[in-house]
Amino acid sequence: MDTISGNSLTPLLLLLSCLCFQVCNATDTITSAHFIKDPEIMVSNGALFKMGFFSRANSTKRYFGIWYNASSLFTVTWIANRENPLNDSSGIVMVSEDGNILVLNGQKEIFWPSNVSNATPNSTAQILDSGNLVLQDKNSGKITWQSFQHPSHTFCRRWN
Repeated sequence: MDTISGNSLTPLLLLLSCLCFQVCNATDTITSAHFIKDPEIMVSNGALFKMGFFSRANSTKRYFGIWYNASSLFTVTWIANRENPLNDSSGIVMVSEDGNILVLNGQKEIFWPSNVSNATPNSTAQILDSGNLVLQDKNSGKITWQSFQHPSHTFCRRWN
């Protein structure tokens, strides 16, 4: 019977720990320090929805939105900047210092703001398994804005 020495397991353990680190650090939340930069995406905790930048068929315009993760068809459920698409793939989505969600281009020009007057500087934006993007106070958990209040053309089962 062959035995495996501790030395031969070291590379395997290093590889597994790196993979675990990447999976464990996956996030569904945007902050002022942790943002989405095109072409990055974020996936809801249960992997039901994705959010990020995309282009419509036969277009180079870029939109920030939410879509189903497991569908065989690319089905967008909500778009932030549908009236003001970016012209290239330099997009960034972040939570600003005043606590609003912003879609910016590479020159830091605002293409879409959440425009919340009662946002708090310590806000986070999280994609939920319902497909709802919520802006909330990090300390109290109070929701100050949500994408379900600004519906798009697609119906989600759990919309309130």
